[in-house]
Amino acid sequence: MHNNTRLFFAVAFLFCTGIGLAQQASVEGRVSIHNSKYRTGQIQYVPDTYITAFQAKPASSDNDGKFQLTFVGLPPGTSVSVAPEKQGLVVVNGYELERVVVNQKDPIRVFLTSREELAKAQTELYNISREALYAKKDAMIARLRKNDEDTQKALAELEEFFGHPIDCLL
Repeated sequence: MHNNTRLFFAVAFLFCTGIGLAQQASVEGRVSIHNSKYRTGQIQYVPDTYITAFQAKPASSDNDGKFQLTFVGLPPGTSVSVAPEKQGLVVVNGYELERVVVNQKDPIRVFLTSREELAKAQTELYNISREALYAKKDAMIARLRKNDEDTQKALAELEEFFGHPIDCLL
């Protein structure tokens, strides 16, 4: 019985030590309004944003937008998804927040904005992309209409781009 008691205490000690030494890793971050510095001249930080992640105690951003997530039982280098929530605002960089590395050195940057501002920014980006595409198309048509050496180069570029020969009468 004496040996069983020693074995019991040895196992209990190892178990308690294991719990006490559970791996802890953390990630720091900051929440701000998307493009606030561009619009107002200074970064607008967002307090009281609720942030969650797998195997981390939920956190809330302070008045300077700062927060820290502490992970228990996840080894450093594990990729997790971080989910910020703030009433009336949406996450702009959600794709980036899906692949946060536990114990990374650089702080997580969370950008929030209103639904209206997000729609406005997306429309603006779409219009810029469309204008650039049309300008490229118009430049290519102008090169093809010259009917000179540059026309042959333009045709060769198009054939390479499409991976198919272009037959036309010039």
